[in-house]
Amino acid sequence: MNKFIKSLTMLLVVVATFSMAACGGTNHSYWLTFLFPDQDAISAADTIEFYIIEPGEGSTCTALLDATAEPFDDAYPVTVSKVVDFSKIQDKPEVVLGEGGEYIFFARVKDSEADVYLRGCSKFTVGDETEVSIVLQYTPDD
Repeated sequence: MNKFIKSLTMLLVVVATFSMAACGGTNHSYWLTFLFPDQDAISAADTIEFYIIEPGEGSTCTALLDATAEPFDDAYPVTVSKVVDFSKIQDKPEVVLGEGGEYIFFARVKDSEADVYLRGCSKFTVGDETEVSIVLQYTPDD
């Protein structure tokens, strides 16, 4: 695992870069920052799934975080979905969005047994922001 990540003790951050093409072919580059709650959360990470969702009526980050809603539900149509091997998070995958507008960025982190143990969510507007921070939280107990 990356030595930089291992050396973090307080605020645990992993950064990835995404390129988004808005309407008209204009490229917008975004820094995506995952904020992990603690070192144990980083150590357990195997994959990060992320989704870019066009928010439907009544869609909220709260519902995604407490697992009462999931990507692909009626109010959560997914524009982009990717699964990234955590050991390769420094890769720079390209994400292409057809139009500007407001989106929900949702991420979940799975351990080596494919159990989701962290979730994070943030709303952003394509073209207005250059950095999106996702605060990852432990999932609620079922």
